[in-house]
Amino acid sequence: MKKFKLIFLSFSLTALALCDWSALQQKRRNLARKHCSPRDNTDFFQKMNDVGCSEVQEFINRMRKTVTVESEVHLKPLIMETCANLFMLYMCSTRFDYDNVEFKNMTRDFDEIFWEINQGYAVDFLPWLSPFYQSHMQKIESWAQNIRKFILKQVINTRVEKLKSQAEAEDDFTDALLRSLATEDKFTSDTIIYMLEDFLGGHSAVGKLKFQYFCLKNQ
Repeated sequence: MKKFKLIFLSFSLTALALCDWSALQQKRRNLARKHCSPRDNTDFFQKMNDVGCSEVQEFINRMRKTVTVESEVHLKPLIMETCANLFMLYMCSTRFDYDNVEFKNMTRDFDEIFWEINQGYAVDFLPWLSPFYQSHMQKIESWAQNIRKFILKQVINTRVEKLKSQAEAEDDFTDALLRSLATEDKFTSDTIIYMLEDFLGGHSAVGKLKFQYFCLKNQ
């Protein structure tokens, strides 16, 4: 169990790297804490374990279907999609088939954005250079827009109707975020969607670490 808890804790720390420690960020951390770092023997802790075990089994099943002596398998996309499904299933109670094109594109877009964040460009420190990076910024913006469309379509829009009939329900992190709209003055719809994107995007950082570990172990 603790292994899967560490996975979610590691992406929480990754998200904090981009945090400005404002009052709003404090509220965000408080809201996410019980879901992202649940106490032992709680329902969320058990759910985290169940989700981890079930998705690992899906990964193994997929490997058995696709890996043969003659075939060449691109392992990184499969690891990234497995991590994405693990996060989606735990935080949104939704998972996607590995062959779902929209899901694969969303995972790839997150991967591209995280790669760009880690590169470092002169414009990061010299904003006046931004006119020379317009095409670069437009490319990143297009990835972010695609991710937003996917999350709105596949997660947020389907949950709004549920909460109308079950106002007190809090089955997962998505429910907690949507309920916060009515209780937190500083939370807007844009805030919670950004929060969900931010935390779901943690799968990309975790997936990269897992892939790097696999490569080093098998050198």
